[in-house]
Order: sequence, then C-alpha cells, then structure tokens
Amino acid sequence: MKWFFRSIGFIFILFLGLVAVGYFSSSTLKVDRSLSIDAYPEDIYEYLEDLEAFTRWAPWFARDPDANIIYGGADFGLGASVVWRVPGETADDPALISREEIIAAHPPEFIQTSLLLGGEPASATYALSATDEGTLVYIQFERELGGFPYLQRLTKGGREAALGSEFDSALERLKTIVETSE
Repeated sequence: MKWFFRSIGFIFILFLGLVAVGYFSSSTLKVDRSLSIDAYPEDIYEYLEDLEAFTRWAPWFARDPDANIIYGGADFGLGASVVWRVPGETADDPALISREEIIAAHPPEFIQTSLLLGGEPASATYALSATDEGTLVYIQFERELGGFPYLQRLTKGGREAALGSEFDSALERLKTIVETSE
C-alpha cells in the first residue's frame, strides 16, 4: 500500500513540475515563413485578397480537402471572410468550424487576417516585398496557447515545427500557382 501512495505522490509532484515549467514558458505559438516568388507583388496580392483564390493554396484548406467552404463579407480585400466546416472523423466526433477574415489590407504590401481555427483564435499576416529576384512573400502566424494547467505550452515546439512545415508547403503551392499563371 505504501508503494501506491508513493506512486500517487510522485505523479502529483511530476504534474506540478510540468505545470510550473509550462507557466514560465512563452504562451505564444509563433511561426514565421518566407519564400521568393518570381512575380510582381501585384500579381501575388490577388491570391491574398481574394479568399476564393486564397483557399487554393492556404495551409488550412490543404489540411481539410473535404471542408465545406462558405464565402462572405466583401468579395475581396478588407471585410472578406471565409468559413469552413470539417466533418468529424466518426459519428461521435463533432464537426470543427473555422473562420478567417481580412481585418487589415494595404495593397499590394500586406494583408492581416483574424482566424478562428476550430474554436481557437489566432492571427496571420501575409506581407509582400519586391526584391531583385521577384517578390518575397512573408507569413507570420500567431496564436495564444491555453491557460491553466499550461500543459499546451510544453508541446509548443512540436506544434511550431508542424505548422512551419504546413506553411512551407502552402508557400510552395502559391509559388507554383503564381508562376504558372503568368
């Protein structure tokens, strides 16, 4: 019986230690990615401000090819929004509803969006900068991680790596779309 209480005590102390490490870890999941595309900023910008074109390359839609997509708000630019529903994998799994809306735009330099990914708020900024080789497309994604018990913060590095890979793939899709459409 003594080993049982020691095991419970050890698990409790381990949990408190993980909570303490999570508490002092950064609460912001942040991913920055960039890629040079051989095109003018104006040619790329249309794939950012038109959310129907946006869904052809953005990481959220590649992840969920069976998503039901609804466009709303403005046709393009400031106020344009898209809502998508991803059905659950089983009958007991609830569908996830996500949303992205353009909240700031400065053609042809940047677009900032507000996201709700499966109920979790986030933001993304897509910036364009002309260079000698074409246009540098830069994406910055940020999301605040949950509060107590702060355990989400412990897996932040793995999540950032996975999201970074998704953004790299999305930028490659955008590059292919833009460079082949010219």
